[in-house]
Amino acid sequence: MSETQPEWYRLRDVLLNGDFVAAEALLASNPELIDARNSVGETVLHDLAVEDFKEGVAWLHARGSKLNTADEFGVPLLFDIAVLGYRELFLWLVSNGADASARDSHGQTLEEHLAGLDVHEMIDFIRRCRS
Repeated sequence: MSETQPEWYRLRDVLLNGDFVAAEALLASNPELIDARNSVGETVLHDLAVEDFKEGVAWLHARGSKLNTADEFGVPLLFDIAVLGYRELFLWLVSNGADASARDSHGQTLEEHLAGLDVHEMIDFIRRCRS
């Protein structure tokens, strides 16, 4: 993967600081930032999700940033959020279109991925939510 654009960091940083006016201006001057990726293949939305910053995730999604993305290693955003145990964000992502049936680059389902990392409490949570 190529080096991360400085603008990618600027957008992430202004969003983390809650400066949505500055973020809007950055996207207006550089619309492709919405899909830009860092050195490990994460969009700004993916990075903010890993930080459990739902407000920034929702803001970017409302402007067209995709929820069904994966990093350079083929790990979908939703898998990362589940591994980290961010239950509220996980539910928000799924209710806004994140694909819970996605597979990682090894062909594993979300539950298989979590089991391989011994994140059984999140597997239980996901199963309870489905029933």
